[in-house]
Amino acid sequence: MPVSKFCFVGLGIAVLAGACPQPTGDEPTGPSVATGTGGRSSSSGGNGGSRSGGSGGSGTGGVAPSGTGGASPSGGSPGSTGGSGAGTAGAAGGPASGGAPGAGGSAGGAGSDAGAPADVANTVADSGSTPPAVEPNAPCPRCVRIFNGKDFTGWEAAPSTWTIVGGAMRGSGGSSRAAYTKDDYGNVRLIVTSRMAPQNGDHLGILFWGDRPADPMKPKIDNAGWVQWMPPFGGMWSYHPPMHHGLRGMKVGNNPVPGTQWHTSEILLNLDKGTLRAAVNGVEITRYTHEWPTERVDPTKRIIKGPIGMMRHGGGGSEYKDVFVEVDPEDKLVTVK
Repeated sequence: MPVSKFCFVGLGIAVLAGACPQPTGDEPTGPSVATGTGGRSSSSGGNGGSRSGGSGGSGTGGVAPSGTGGASPSGGSPGSTGGSGAGTAGAAGGPASGGAPGAGGSAGGAGSDAGAPADVANTVADSGSTPPAVEPNAPCPRCVRIFNGKDFTGWEAAPSTWTIVGGAMRGSGGSSRAAYTKDDYGNVRLIVTSRMAPQNGDHLGILFWGDRPADPMKPKIDNAGWVQWMPPFGGMWSYHPPMHHGLRGMKVGNNPVPGTQWHTSEILLNLDKGTLRAAVNGVEITRYTHEWPTERVDPTKRIIKGPIGMMRHGGGGSEYKDVFVEVDPEDKLVTVK
């Protein structure tokens, strides 16, 4: 059962012990570009041109190996991007012992006008694929979308509870109390849009800094060390053993919307300092500092790098969409203007 909780309200600041709303069940409810060089000599002609900004190199014919006829070396190939000018024909291959001399290489092609940035080009070259496109609707420059609104790629979500409705993950009934990420996070910015539909005496919850569940079909929440923040009213809860209980956070703003309306929450987590800052619809409403910010071992006190979970708490329908993260963010709420 939750411990007793209280609020101090004055001058717009309140201290929460857990969440101030009355509990239902086990928790409270709440309303250089790099420049390349020209081609080098080789047995098959050098590559003319640079990747980005170099001049077109001259390919030269290779010397045929001893004992075989010389192959006809080709000239430098065209510069991939950014080479200026054309490569020159490769020099004739040297005579082989017992074979005919190699023919001259063909002329190198002209380079094009502009080179690609070295980091992008190297990414393509190393991975063999095109880099991911920049998310046009990302709420911050380094934010990455981690839920695509079509399936549960990157997530663990029991089908008995979690479905996708209108681009949102929806938790209702079944055996799972949370859908959670396959990646672990410590210092992170999370931005998510959510609502209860219907509320049915229930509330939303976002889980972090806890143990990774062993069973995705029935993930362990109680005594697993999770910390929970509850949008949109900003309540805090702990799932540390031996018994889950309310957490004392500072309320610095008022909840701007009811939980049944779509609202966007931003949570700024710093595992190193054990701090949380949270905002709803551009209004900062919660600040929290963990009592043992550097504890990583004692299961009754520790906070650790772990998955992010979207919670299905009780009998309502919990919906989450447009989920973004930024790893190692600056200490600034980007949705608060």
